[in-house]
Amino acid sequence: LQPSNNTQATMEANPALEQNGAQVVFASSWDPRHPAEAILDGNAATFWSSTGMFPQEVVVTFPAACNVSEIETRTCLAKRIELFGCENQKPNLFHPLVATDMSDAQGQAQVVTHKLKGPKSIRHLKIVISQGFGEFVAVYGLRLR
Repeated sequence: LQPSNNTQATMEANPALEQNGAQVVFASSWDPRHPAEAILDGNAATFWSSTGMFPQEVVVTFPAACNVSEIETRTCLAKRIELFGCENQKPNLFHPLVATDMSDAQGQAQVVTHKLKGPKSIRHLKIVISQGFGEFVAVYGLRLR
């Protein structure tokens, strides 16, 4: 994945970045070389890697609720992604936002914009990768709009 030419403006406008207060509060798998926090670092060369088996989950918390109408995911080898949102103070009652069956990009980056049915207020985002095209999947980043 290549960063956009306007990387600084993109980073400032994206609440799904560590520098903007986003935090990974749960990940279903952990690899010290590819930690879940890499999803939020804004670096197109780093990623979170699952450790096999499905489903795989990551929960991201934002410092405040965000009004979101679409979520861009940058992944590799993900076959099905399900996104859930929660607007409560604690990440405890998630509701479905969108589920997307992905195209096989043959090991290349999958950049997909998941459009929600109208704007949603989200304080916590749960990403569930329920299927992959291989044993492992990678998540490079998120962008909320």
